[in-house]
Amino acid sequence: MLVPHPKKRSSNRLLFWCSVCTLLFTFLGTAFVIIAYLSILPLILAIIHLTAILTGMILLGVTGREDLRLAILVFSAGWMAMGIGGIFLEVYKDPGQLSSDAMHFFRLASAEDAITDLETLRRLTGGALAVVLWQWVYDLFAMIGFPRAQYVGIMVNVSVMTVAAILGGRMIQTLFNENVNRLRRYALLFASSGLFWLFAGLHLRDAIATITVTFLTFIWVRYLASPGSFRRLVFMVAFTMLLTPFLTFLRTEYFIFPVLYLATAAFSFQWKDLSNKARMVSPLIMAIAIASVILLVYQYGPTVQLILEGRQSDYADLSYEESGAGSVSFQLIVNQPTVVRFPMGLIYLAIMPVPIWSGFGQGSALLFFRSVNVFSFYLITAMIIAAVTLYVRNKLLRRPPLTFILISSLIFVSAIALTSLEVRHVGTILPGLLVFVSLLDGSKNTDQRILKNSLALVLIGAFAAHILWIAAAVI
Repeated sequence: MLVPHPKKRSSNRLLFWCSVCTLLFTFLGTAFVIIAYLSILPLILAIIHLTAILTGMILLGVTGREDLRLAILVFSAGWMAMGIGGIFLEVYKDPGQLSSDAMHFFRLASAEDAITDLETLRRLTGGALAVVLWQWVYDLFAMIGFPRAQYVGIMVNVSVMTVAAILGGRMIQTLFNENVNRLRRYALLFASSGLFWLFAGLHLRDAIATITVTFLTFIWVRYLASPGSFRRLVFMVAFTMLLTPFLTFLRTEYFIFPVLYLATAAFSFQWKDLSNKARMVSPLIMAIAIASVILLVYQYGPTVQLILEGRQSDYADLSYEESGAGSVSFQLIVNQPTVVRFPMGLIYLAIMPVPIWSGFGQGSALLFFRSVNVFSFYLITAMIIAAVTLYVRNKLLRRPPLTFILISSLIFVSAIALTSLEVRHVGTILPGLLVFVSLLDGSKNTDQRILKNSLALVLIGAFAAHILWIAAAVI
């Protein structure tokens, strides 16, 4: 009797779970959406969106079986998240969707006489670019008879996150040569992430921010994996710089992304792969690009000063409102000096929310998704620790694209630890992080051992944080 190879058995298990999750998410999503909205129009809308995504993939030549499976799995997960969000909105009258950012975005985007000027919108909201995108979709579907209901805008988020997942899948194929197991593991991690559910299931700008950052990561990973001519390098630098004003229409503080990406790309280059001309001139181009962006920042000095000096105070107030004054984050982290806040903030981002059940029974979809996220994020955090360990130990893994993702992600997460302490903001770079952890080879005993030790470390840290929370609650 022939015994299947271990890698073959692993691949079959991953395929099985991908198929099961797709069917389960589709069934639950359909049930939740119909219960929430009492209409089949959202189902028709979902079919239109999925057809558009698959058609776009075919036209772009992204026709691999695993690519299509990834797209359908992630879309079905987003469909279910939309249904869950709809239940909270329509059945439980979720205050987080009726009176906060989600409702603000919905009103700006769905009005028949909506404001379309970006500069005017910027004065009303921090997500002007996302609002304009939603406006186009609301107007388009209103022309063919769809109501201007929230699910029309939320479906855009479902589709956008699906495209972000596809871009991540393409990065994995670029870096790991069509490795089926890595693609399927990535698909399951992405589709089971509570952060993805949150972005796809609520009328928030995070999905639009995620696809923008993921696309920027995608083009640089593709370039760093195979550096081309000097002309292509100039185009990459110019394109990244030109994105600066657009990114600020999503979040003002995103002006830092071009600076971050150009500096990280410059550090990650393998100069021997560039032509002699590019090898001499590219550092100068990088310096000019970074100096130009810094000049833009200087030009908008008051705005930048507000971000650097006021963000921490603003986020402290937000943490107070969302988590309560008795939360561990507010008591032990938010108002602490930087030297204490930074390391504790990094730890808390890995294990929040504390307690993990804090989002259940609150009638809030946002808090519910944050708590659900724990069940996948503990594993993802452990995988990040294990992947970084392997990256440091193995010189062969220190390739420019992986170096680029790692350094840019670490800087971004560090900034979050010093400002918002909101794991939702980590979700913006989650596709890139899931690409990075794909360097783990599940078939190697060494990788498995490091991952198990990393997971044990995360679970011990989470347990200790909950003990601390109990002690703080008693005191």
